[in-house]
Amino acid sequence: MRILNDPTITLLHKGLDAQALRQKAAAKNVANIDTPGYKKERVVFEQVLDRTLNGGATVGVEPRVVRDNRPSLRPDGNNVDLEEEMIELSANSLMYNTTTQCLKKHIAVLREVITGRR
Repeated sequence: MRILNDPTITLLHKGLDAQALRQKAAAKNVANIDTPGYKKERVVFEQVLDRTLNGGATVGVEPRVVRDNRPSLRPDGNNVDLEEEMIELSANSLMYNTTTQCLKKHIAVLREVITGRR
């Protein structure tokens, strides 16, 4: 097995990509909170990952940005909720930190296997 093709590293890397994209989408939503008619963006990743893993593959799992076209309660048609975006940013930050820690631990285990040291 090649280390660079390790499925765990691949999935953690794609998770980090999704979290970085989610951070950008939430920041864009906050920046456009006063833009009339703006529809917020969200990142779809976990659902695609789940479907792909249930099929036994990791190839083709990529995060993507989608427009949230749910109706707005605001008269200007903008559907961004600042409180919701702040929660999203906070949760995403926690997930990013957790994913980086998992990646760090996995690499440490691989290093031990390769070097044979503890």
